[in-house]
Amino acid sequence: MGAGMNDLSALPPLERIKHYLDLADDARREGARAAGSARESYLMFAERWERLAADTARQMRQMLKTSTH
Repeated sequence: MGAGMNDLSALPPLERIKHYLDLADDARREGARAAGSARESYLMFAERWERLAADTARQMRQMLKTSTH
């Protein structure tokens, strides 16, 4: 993965979405191996990464929509 949080914000939206989804997948994998509150925390992080990916995609669609009108 290699990119820090500051580096992610500098990436183009599609690359950021991919990184966010990769981070969500990592959190889900770790959550599957964890138990109790650690598992819940990993799953919460996965949901947040997925939400961030969805928000970024929504913003990207909005930008494309407004730039073509």
